[in-house]
Amino acid sequence: MLLAGFCVVFSFAFPPMSVPDETHHYLASYWLADCLQGESSFNNSESFPVRLDDWQMVSEWSSNAISHDSFKNIATYFQFTSSTTSIHEVSGFSFSIGGGVVVKIPTVLAILAGKAMHLGPYPIFYIGRILNSALFIVLAVAAYRNMPHAKNVITYVSLLPMTLHLAASYSYDSGIIGLSLLLFPLFCRLIESKDKLSRREVASITICATCLAPCKLIYISVCLFAFIIPINRFGSRKTKLHFFCSCLYLLLHQLYCCACLALFLWPLYLAASTIGESKRGRFIPCLTCCKIR
Repeated sequence: MLLAGFCVVFSFAFPPMSVPDETHHYLASYWLADCLQGESSFNNSESFPVRLDDWQMVSEWSSNAISHDSFKNIATYFQFTSSTTSIHEVSGFSFSIGGGVVVKIPTVLAILAGKAMHLGPYPIFYIGRILNSALFIVLAVAAYRNMPHAKNVITYVSLLPMTLHLAASYSYDSGIIGLSLLLFPLFCRLIESKDKLSRREVASITICATCLAPCKLIYISVCLFAFIIPINRFGSRKTKLHFFCSCLYLLLHQLYCCACLALFLWPLYLAASTIGESKRGRFIPCLTCCKIR
């Protein structure tokens, strides 16, 4: 209850797009929702339709600055239903379905439901934050219940201000942190128990690690705990070696994906740096271009 209360407070205490990279994550979820509705393509995120009201909200909150006027503007422009059917064609972003899709399910569902019910931009946005918080709460509670000892560690990490800040936003770090919190106690139980591994334990570890692996490479380091699971839990050295090789393959696969992504993004970064170079020598990123249709 305490965690849920804090998540609700953080969801409404910070204006839209004020969380780091929230604009990017919001539009990524919007693109996925468009793809599911057949309005965009999973293979191409160079342009996708966004409701005029929703795009105006994104444009109004292009800065992370928070002041008293921020909340006055929310009260001024808040509307429960959408007042227009106009569409913006947004371009200048690059998204993919390779990583983080699972942890974006709550925000995508919020956008789909909001568009279906013709809700205004602010109700849709805050519903997305609440659903994303709900995912984190479920994972954090599961982690707390599965932690064999030192359960307060899960509590402390879950209630850290930065954790709550990300959990109550459109950031996919909400689900990533939750999955990491859950994977850690699952490994702790495997290490502590003396019985042979059960199918349920293997399935829970596999599902959790599979959902976490495509998101961010650094978090998959939690799987290194697999290497200190006692041999007697596997039944034989051969079984443990097979498990070890699977974890090693997962790690190497993520390193390969990161290397490929870096090689793909480097030319784009150089091009953006050239375009965004101002006369004063500062880098000014060119984020979006939009066309009204």
